[in-house]
Amino acid sequence: MALATPSWSQVPKAAFNVVTDAVLYDGGPSLGDSATVRWDFYKADASGQRSDVNAGGSYDATFEAKLPVGKYVAVAALGNIVREIPFEVKDGATARPKANFDAAELTVIPRRSPGGDVEAQARTEVTQGPFKESIYGETHAFVPAGTVKLIGSIGPARAEETLSVKAGETLRHDLIIPSGVVIAKAVYAQDGKAVETGDIRFEALSAKETLDGTRQSINGVYGVGKVMEMPAGDFMMSARLGKVTVQQPFTVTAGKRTEITVNLDAGILVVKAAGAERIDIMAITRDLQGTPEEISGRYDTEHQETLHPGDYSVRVTYEKKANRDPKEIKATVKAAERTEIKVTE
Repeated sequence: MALATPSWSQVPKAAFNVVTDAVLYDGGPSLGDSATVRWDFYKADASGQRSDVNAGGSYDATFEAKLPVGKYVAVAALGNIVREIPFEVKDGATARPKANFDAAELTVIPRRSPGGDVEAQARTEVTQGPFKESIYGETHAFVPAGTVKLIGSIGPARAEETLSVKAGETLRHDLIIPSGVVIAKAVYAQDGKAVETGDIRFEALSAKETLDGTRQSINGVYGVGKVMEMPAGDFMMSARLGKVTVQQPFTVTAGKRTEITVNLDAGILVVKAAGAERIDIMAITRDLQGTPEEISGRYDTEHQETLHPGDYSVRVTYEKKANRDPKEIKATVKAAERTEIKVTE
């Protein structure tokens, strides 16, 4: 018995009418099911340009979709490389938008010095015109063919290079960012007690002064023994604790760890005064008007300060209602020593 021939209306319609494809370079093989490619379809406006109406999309260089009849703009993205392909879906036909990214695959290997370890925390920006890609450590990225600019950084250290890439290439490139790390410590006196407080501020400055006599700040930390990322070169380390600031030159070598110990040449003065409203520490010397230089002060009954060795004047004042006259005494500070004085009634 002959089988009945189905009518046209009974024949299943195709489940799709759009088939995408993408290649890395002209004439190159299809990127296939590579999930590194993202497609998005937008309805075209009256002028044929992309509108804001998204009609669907998916990952994979090659995939199938079903769209209503009409004009569209496909947006294909390979990383940060974007291509727009206008296409039209016609009744009974399959549209085949294809993207040629004209790109290469680049792996940047950041190092502090030639042959040094790969620096995982290094950041590299790859740019070419409007294209920009940021990668960290040894990571690959798709970049457009042509001349690209590499800007690598490890903390404040920077390096720039230009690189020529060809479509379809797979490149590995060492980017040298001359830099090292610095560990700063301090002592109160040469071969004396180490500074342990987290209040100390270390600041790495440029070796050369600007026209106004200042130095550019490169990096800084609070506390001793902290790691500071630094570019290779000569610098000045500033250490500040209390009213003491000392500078000491140092050199950073690419790929090396540098330890520096700054001698503060300082001691600690502690003043206790029961019932005091304010305690001021002043220089012994006075200006032409007979006014002493104020070094440090505090509204409290106790005041502690880090100072260079020498003689100082301590002034204690009281509230008016206490009906007590101010008191002024002398104090001597010695390097690497703690001096405590009590101002009694």
